[in-house]
Amino acid sequence: MSLVDLLLGLGPLLAIALVSLFVSGLITLIYRFTTDQKHLEQIKQDMERLRGELKGQKDAKRLGEINRQMMEKTFEQLRATMRPMFITMVPALLILGWMQGALAFEQVRPGEEFTTTAIFSKGAQGEVELAVPEGVELLSPARQQASESVVWRLKGKEGSHRLQYLYNSEAYEIDVLVTGRWKYLDPVLEQEKSFLGINTGDRFPIKKGSPIQKISIDLKGVSVVNLGFLSIGWLVTYIIFSVAFSMLLRKAFKVH
Repeated sequence: MSLVDLLLGLGPLLAIALVSLFVSGLITLIYRFTTDQKHLEQIKQDMERLRGELKGQKDAKRLGEINRQMMEKTFEQLRATMRPMFITMVPALLILGWMQGALAFEQVRPGEEFTTTAIFSKGAQGEVELAVPEGVELLSPARQQASESVVWRLKGKEGSHRLQYLYNSEAYEIDVLVTGRWKYLDPVLEQEKSFLGINTGDRFPIKKGSPIQKISIDLKGVSVVNLGFLSIGWLVTYIIFSVAFSMLLRKAFKVH
């Protein structure tokens, strides 16, 4: 069993809490060892002193001087933390991207109805067909007229199933995982994306210029905390945990 499987086995709340703790700890350590903490502490003390002087100060000239000094200290603090800010940005974005792919949705459960959607460009013509393997029951007509949004209803037995979408001479595939455990496969297939000639999207993307814009398994967003009147998703939960852990870790490691 992989580390990701162990993490997913903990459930959404604990899994997101642990990822948040890891990211917050990593960022805190990077800030701790890539900045001059004594210098930042001095800036903090100077800012506190200036804020103290600002209270009750009535002299307009002195007020202007204090505000100017506070602005200078703010820019000085920004310059001192610029390097770790850029260093931590890349891993933070990569982890957020991974979370979107692994923690953002609920799974498709055995016997549970779900849908898949093909999005076409305006004016697309012809018929599109969905071919399903053994173990998946199609509840909608397999062949449908192309429109801006074509939806099929399905349900399946436990296991990984490959759905095939046929349109004119084009054929595309998406794997859907039907399971009682919290786990899912990439639910979206999009047109080719590249950066500097390198494919940054799907391994077998929809070809450029195709009337098909996107194909998706319509998974429900995971509800990490559900109070009935309020449902909190993975991203808000991650932000709350990250802020809390960052404050605690910075205090524990005396990071300014």
